[in-house]
Amino acid sequence: MNDHMIVNSDPRLMPFGRYLKAIRVQQGISLEEVAYETRIGLRDLMMIEEEDHDHLPESDQVKTLLRTYAKWIGVDEDDIVDRYEINRSFFYQTENSDHMPPKSGRRFFWGILLALVLIAAAGAAAYFLYDDYIHQPTAAEPASEDKKASGDNAKQVPAAIDVPESVVAGKVVVATAPAEKLLLKIDATQETMIKIGVDDADLVAYLLNAGDHIELEALTRIRMEVGNPEGVKVLLNDEPVVIQGKNGEIVTLDLTHPQ
Repeated sequence: MNDHMIVNSDPRLMPFGRYLKAIRVQQGISLEEVAYETRIGLRDLMMIEEEDHDHLPESDQVKTLLRTYAKWIGVDEDDIVDRYEINRSFFYQTENSDHMPPKSGRRFFWGILLALVLIAAAGAAAYFLYDDYIHQPTAAEPASEDKKASGDNAKQVPAAIDVPESVVAGKVVVATAPAEKLLLKIDATQETMIKIGVDDADLVAYLLNAGDHIELEALTRIRMEVGNPEGVKVLLNDEPVVIQGKNGEIVTLDLTHPQ
């Protein structure tokens, strides 16, 4: 069983290789047929779909291969090149961060330490200035017997009453609870092609194998196109979603908050 799990993934960043493979499998096309029709080597096609940047050719050559593959299979060429560049950039940034020189880490540490020292010094200076201000002597008034007597008999002034933050200018502010999010959970029992659009985002294709699991969140709505309704189990906020349809029939769903 495939235990691959995608949790809270961004559907707009589906990698270039998985995207091409998903479209190819959905159309029932073998990798050997793609190689024969496009004259792209089978090994290069495998490395593209596996997103093997360590063994792929130079970037310009890969882009040429991607455009040829995308055009033949019916995928937007510019979109697939954009996906490749995003994925390649992320791959090399992650690889370089694993080999960051210790000197950079020490420089960052000392920079943080210096900033903390400056903040502490500024806080201490502000405290001493405030303390000196509130303890400054005030001009003494002549103390007469009448004033002493009036002071002894003076009524006690009640302490200031704390006004709750919820009462502002005579108005009561009632806090409202935030709207519940839509939580979508999908478990695949068979291989199926599925497209998902979160809120206003475009639909993005996923190729799911038996055992794959997806969780996505939305604020207002989730749109879905399911190519194999019998191959997935869908929950919306932990409530089952009934999908009416047979294998090979594309079913469209528009999931929103219950009225």
